[in-house]
Amino acid sequence: MTKKIPFLLVLIIAAGTAHSQVGKKDSIYNRTKSQWTLNVGIANFGIGKEVKLSPKTTIIFDAGVGWNRSVYKLNNSYRVDLGFPALYASVNPRFYYNINKRAKLGKNITNNAANYFGLQLRASTFPLTGDYGPDINIGAKSAEIHWGMQRNIGRGWLFDIKAGVGVNHSGGLGTYLYPAFNVRFAKTIFRKKK
Repeated sequence: MTKKIPFLLVLIIAAGTAHSQVGKKDSIYNRTKSQWTLNVGIANFGIGKEVKLSPKTTIIFDAGVGWNRSVYKLNNSYRVDLGFPALYASVNPRFYYNINKRAKLGKNITNNAANYFGLQLRASTFPLTGDYGPDINIGAKSAEIHWGMQRNIGRGWLFDIKAGVGVNHSGGLGTYLYPAFNVRFAKTIFRKKK
């Protein structure tokens, strides 16, 4: 499984850049942009760089502090706990499938405001604090496929929501499937003054 993930990532990036043959002056198809963001999600805080790969494809590199999806095995049952912060890093290629349609309809596409399909690969460290036992979800690695929508909500602010399915592997629990869901507010930083 882990050997297939880098291959899938390269395949997605190659497919996304195949559409990048449009000339720079043809602005109707030159839609996505690169941007830095400060991110606050349901259980994380970090900094990210969204890099434009093609007019409809980007890849987000994100790192920060998040609450590990900690799961304890307690008396033959599992308990979910978001109480242990851990460092994380993720890579998230995205294909914004309706950005051109939104632009043609006159809708706001600032900050890559469109619907997308994505893949997220994420790794987290052992919890930074807390009294955790041997069955906790430690040092987790996960892969998700999801559908999402990102919208501009003000000058330099964006809202992002996504849902899908993921597979997680951790030192304490092994490998399991989970429903993937996240809400994120972000502030673009290092913006060029117009």
